[in-house]
Amino acid sequence: MNVALVYGVFGRYHLARYVAARRAIAGCGELVGIEIVDGLGATNVAGWRAERQEDLGITTLFKGRNILSVPGGEVVAAVQAALDAAAPDVVAIPGWTVPEALGALQWATARGAGRVLLSATTEIDFRRQSVREWVKRRIVSQFDAALVGGARHKQYVAKLGVPAERIELGYDVVDNAYFAAELEKTLADASRIRRESGLPERYFLTAARFIPKKNLSRLLQAYADYRRQAGSTAWGLVIAGDGELRPALEDEAKRLDLGDHVLFPGFAGYDQMPAYYGLAGAYVQASTSEQWGLVVNEAMASGLPVLVSDRCGCSADLVHEGINGWTFDPYDVAGMTAALLRTSELPDDRLQEMSAASRRIVDQWGPDRFARGLLRAAESSLTVRSRRSRLLDRALTRMALRVAPR
Repeated sequence: MNVALVYGVFGRYHLARYVAARRAIAGCGELVGIEIVDGLGATNVAGWRAERQEDLGITTLFKGRNILSVPGGEVVAAVQAALDAAAPDVVAIPGWTVPEALGALQWATARGAGRVLLSATTEIDFRRQSVREWVKRRIVSQFDAALVGGARHKQYVAKLGVPAERIELGYDVVDNAYFAAELEKTLADASRIRRESGLPERYFLTAARFIPKKNLSRLLQAYADYRRQAGSTAWGLVIAGDGELRPALEDEAKRLDLGDHVLFPGFAGYDQMPAYYGLAGAYVQASTSEQWGLVVNEAMASGLPVLVSDRCGCSADLVHEGINGWTFDPYDVAGMTAALLRTSELPDDRLQEMSAASRRIVDQWGPDRFARGLLRAAESSLTVRSRRSRLLDRALTRMALRVAPR
């Protein structure tokens, strides 16, 4: 069984998953990767694409290009030519909207190859429109099997037409071993890192792009209320990231008289984030919409209790209430304040128990789980791959390609 995995860019998350899956599939076939661009000049991926020290069977179609600059028609033609060359039995396809996904779906349908959907989407991510949902069901129903994030994602993909018994969990994972190893390095040099970074002795951490859905304004309001209630025992707040709302958020912190209790250190890349995780007391994800929230995985692999919005896709699977953290309504400032207060008032031994619980839970959501899920979904797809898509469904896929966003 030979499998092709298609991605826009193989970032660090994707590469960790791919390497684990390649190892798992080696016993029964081969996994190859098809990458649209290599990240050079691509938007928001500087420093994100992992360097490859060995030949991993990944083909890059447009080297040195910005993914936004490659016309959809060129992407589709290149993906389909690469699939012709690889001739896989199964194609693992990321979503159902971008050109490479729709082009790969067309190819697999025409060749009778197994079609595995990779999805991190839940029904509550966005406001859904009935006509678009109908079209989406017609496209998604052409997939034979799926590998999705967690329970909510499975429910939605099953609703869109993939049989529940052929849907595996474990798509949204990170390299837990990397964050665990970096934690040990951070703790061994904690005093110097804390001093040079200007980090508080104890603090809540969040990391996000400064855009509306990350809900950082309400987090600042909740934190201000928290400080008033906690008094002298209050933890600090570190908000790592950058974006369009930075000036407004800094003004908001001043208006709330938070002074130097809130630290805005700027954007921190993959190599810098472990230091922030390693010295924090707990992690907060306040988003009003988040398909999954891989930073929560990272924080848990770094041994942090987590406070997570119930609108985040990962909350149902990774947050065990009172065991490794709590969930909250992101629109409820008072509820967010209560979660901050509840956490910082815990004794050290209880926080250590929650830290251990986070690592134990996220250990079940690592690259090996992705690998097992992909292998099972690929095998499942082969049992039904002779099924043909309806003419209407194929026509809708062609139509979707004409308007596919990038």
